[in-house]
Amino acid sequence: MGQRANLILIQNDRDYKLYYSHWAANSLDSTLFWGPVHAIHYILSQQKVEKDQWLDNNWSEGSVLLDPYQKVLLWYGGESTRYDARYRHAFLQLMRIPWKDWDVRWAYNEMVDLADYVGHSREAVLGGAFHDERRALLDPEKDGQAAQMYSVLSVRDEDGNTRIIPLYNPVSNYLLSGPAFLDKLDQIPTLNSLSVDLKEPLWFEEPEPTLPRMCEGGIHLNLPDKKIDYWGKSQRYGDIAYITSLWPGWEVTKHYDEYEWQEIVTNRALQLVFDTEAFFLQKITDTLLRHTRESSVELFLTSMHNIRHEAEEVTINPDVFIDTPVELSDGEKWHIWTNAVEELYGFEEMDRQKKAFVQRREEYRETLASLQSNFSEQEPVQPEWKEEMVQEVGRPLSERFGIAAQVILAILVALIIIILTNR
Repeated sequence: MGQRANLILIQNDRDYKLYYSHWAANSLDSTLFWGPVHAIHYILSQQKVEKDQWLDNNWSEGSVLLDPYQKVLLWYGGESTRYDARYRHAFLQLMRIPWKDWDVRWAYNEMVDLADYVGHSREAVLGGAFHDERRALLDPEKDGQAAQMYSVLSVRDEDGNTRIIPLYNPVSNYLLSGPAFLDKLDQIPTLNSLSVDLKEPLWFEEPEPTLPRMCEGGIHLNLPDKKIDYWGKSQRYGDIAYITSLWPGWEVTKHYDEYEWQEIVTNRALQLVFDTEAFFLQKITDTLLRHTRESSVELFLTSMHNIRHEAEEVTINPDVFIDTPVELSDGEKWHIWTNAVEELYGFEEMDRQKKAFVQRREEYRETLASLQSNFSEQEPVQPEWKEEMVQEVGRPLSERFGIAAQVILAILVALIIIILTNR
């Protein structure tokens, strides 16, 4: 349990200091947005660790490297920012305003990119062999069906025609099969054009079951020139050198999350339809301004307290206590956000977004107050109980916890397995 992150601060002799937080990864976007002064303060507030305590790509859900001498910020993390390419584009565009004169980079290869920057071992942070992942070949019973689409293939044939094929599996599964992936290409149903609606559905909308609503990546095959290009929406892009070795005689290029090139190379036969800039700006505004990040340690202790009478035995990882939130005041956040939005989108859009956010925030507070009133009789967490728990961390707490905790942990593990399996 946790959202582990390494935080790296470069020193003036090209050396670096390594820090760790157990809960920072999923909120790194809303932590780093506010500029270099706050970011440096935040990093220095976390726990310094030895240089052999790097996380790898399996364990780190977000990490950051800050070089104040070369003015480079290299990072990845945040929930929507990490997994949603279009949201990430909008977020980084806005973020570069409070980071003026800095080179703000997204770490597409995650911990590998951070390791490369300081000369740390790639092998130490890869976190598992990419070549051991599942392979997939084109399957006439699964591929070519828009309603089952997970990714997309476009093919330019010898006659210069372009065909579109919805794919059932992630891009990486096909690429790892090498040219054998194409053995049944002529048996797969093809489309002359395809438009994929990737807009976020409203809660009351019932999506049309026959239309594609997902596209996590794409492959373009140029058969006459033996070129293969691919992109991926999530953090799993694979090792370009290894994939190239599986396609001898082919020119292989990866485009990370730049999906636009596939629309262009297909002459818009493939179209990926996203929400508007105003929609993404609203989501970014909510991420940055709605919540002050509470201490995850406090939230964890509260959860443990609420089930202490029911569980039989729970062992707590002492790392769950490694986290130090550092927050700007609401006034400082409003000032930075206002300047950034006005500079990028203009005063009218900034003013509209501001008024809309204030209204949403009031509605949120009313809802939260209503929910809190329903739990007002819940037993409060006593300070002495927290202190006792901190002192006894790592010891099986069989006298405090019961079956409920084991059930909750089992459910969490099952959910994680399902999420990882479906990526």
